[in-house]
Amino acid sequence: MPALGFKIDISGYVEEVEQARSRDVPFATAKALTRTAQDIQSEVRRDLQRDFTLRNNWTQQGVKITPAQKLSWPITAEVYTDTGNNQGAVDYLEAQEDGGDKVPHQGHSYLAIPTQQLRSLTGNGVIPAPLRPRELLAEFTGTHVGRRSKKDVRTPKALQFVGFKQMIRGKLFIMGRRPESEKDAIPLYLLVPDAHIKPVLAMEQTAEKVAEARFDTHWDDAWSEIS
Repeated sequence: MPALGFKIDISGYVEEVEQARSRDVPFATAKALTRTAQDIQSEVRRDLQRDFTLRNNWTQQGVKITPAQKLSWPITAEVYTDTGNNQGAVDYLEAQEDGGDKVPHQGHSYLAIPTQQLRSLTGNGVIPAPLRPRELLAEFTGTHVGRRSKKDVRTPKALQFVGFKQMIRGKLFIMGRRPESEKDAIPLYLLVPDAHIKPVLAMEQTAEKVAEARFDTHWDDAWSEIS
C-alpha cells in the first residue's frame, strides 16, 4: 500500500502571528510602564504627605507623569516634579530631592521665613493673604487684595497688622503691630538672603523601589489583556 503523506504550510500564519506579537509588545510595554509610573506618583505623593507640612494640595499635585507611548523609542514613562510657576518661581521640590541653596526670585532680595509668632496666629494652615510679606509691607489701609477676586477686600480685624522692617540683634525681621497700637510689635518673618535645604524627598529611591516591586505584575497584566 502506498504511503500517504501530506504537508501543511503554516509559514504565512507563523509570520502573521510573529508580526502581531511584535506589534503587541510595545503596546504592553507602554501600558506596564505607565501603570508603574502612576504607582510611583501615588507613592511619592504619600511620602510628601508624611514627611512635609502641607497646607494645601499644590505640592502633591506638582508630582506628575508623562505616559509611555508605544510608538516612541525607547519606550519610557516619566515621573517628575513641577512646582514652579509662570512668574519665575523655581521647582522647589527639586531642592528637596537633591539639597541645595534656596535664593530669592522675582527681583526680591530676601527669603521670608515665617516665625513661631506668626504660626501661633495662623496655625499650620495656609498663611492668610493679609499676613503675607507683600501685604504687610504695603501701606496699611485695612484692606488687602483678594486671592480670587484680585480686588481690595476688607481685612478681618484679627488679621490687621501694620508691617515694617526692623533689625533685632543683627537679624532683619518683618515686624507687625496692631493698627491701634504703637507698641507690642512682634516678629512675623525672618528675612535672609539665602537658605540651605537638606535633601528630604528621596523620590529616586522611591521610584526604584516601586518599579522593582510592581513592573513585572503590570507587564503580566498588560500582556494578558491583549493576548
